[in-house]
Amino acid sequence: LFTILLSFNLLWGGGLLKSQDVGSVWSVDAGSYRYNYTITNVEPNECKIHNFTNPTEPTDLIIPSEINGYTVTSIGNNAFYTCNNFTGDVVIPGTVTEIGEYAFYGCTGISTMVLNEGLTEIPRYCFGACQFTNVMTIPSTVTKIGRSAFVYNYISGLAFTEGSQLDTIMGSAFLSCKELKGSVVLPEGLKYIGVGAFGGLYDDSHNSSYTLTLPHSLTVIGTEAFGESGVSGTLIIPNTVTIIE
Repeated sequence: LFTILLSFNLLWGGGLLKSQDVGSVWSVDAGSYRYNYTITNVEPNECKIHNFTNPTEPTDLIIPSEINGYTVTSIGNNAFYTCNNFTGDVVIPGTVTEIGEYAFYGCTGISTMVLNEGLTEIPRYCFGACQFTNVMTIPSTVTKIGRSAFVYNYISGLAFTEGSQLDTIMGSAFLSCKELKGSVVLPEGLKYIGVGAFGGLYDDSHNSSYTLTLPHSLTVIGTEAFGESGVSGTLIIPNTVTIIE
C-alpha cells in the first residue's frame, strides 16, 4: 500500500493521478463551474485547460496559473466557446503561452480580457464575437494575430506593449469592431496586414473612429484592409510597402 501511494498525487476534484500519465484528462471544481484539463508534460509538470462546464448563474471566471501542482501553459481550442454566464474581468495568466482557436468565441458576459507576456499567438476566431469593452493590449511576445481573431468584438481601443515582436495581422483580424476608438499605432516590425483586417463597418450602427499609424516595416497590405473601417483623418502608407493586393 505504501508503494502504491508514492506513485499518485491527490487532486482537488477528487481521485488520484499517476504523475506519469501524460494525456490523461481530469476535472477540478471552481465554485459553480468545473474545469476539465489535460496533463501535457511532467518534469516540469504542465497542463492544458481544454473545456469547462458552464455555470448555472452569473459568476466571475478565474483562470488559474496552476492546477494541482501542474502549471497551466495552454488553453485549448473551443475551451470557453460561447460561454454565457461568466462575468467581469478575466486575466490570462503569464504562464499561458498558447491559446487555441475559438477558445473564447462568443463569450457574452466578460467585459475585460487581459493578456500577459509569454503568449506567442492569438489564433483565428479566438476572441471573436465577444463583448470586451476594454482597450486591448497585445503583449510584446505575440508574433501573429490570426484570421478573425477579434471579429465582431467590442474593444474600445487597441495598444501594443513596447518591444512588440508582432509580424503578421491576418485577414479580418479586427473586422467589424464597432467601438474601436482613439489612436492605434501599429508596432515597428509588422510586415503583413491581411484582407479586410480593419474593415467591415458596412452601416452606421457603430461608434468606431480612430487614427491609424502604419509602421515603416510594413511590406504587404491586403485587399480592403481598411475598407469600410473606422479610420479617420489621413492614413499614410509607408514607402516600404511593395504590395497592395
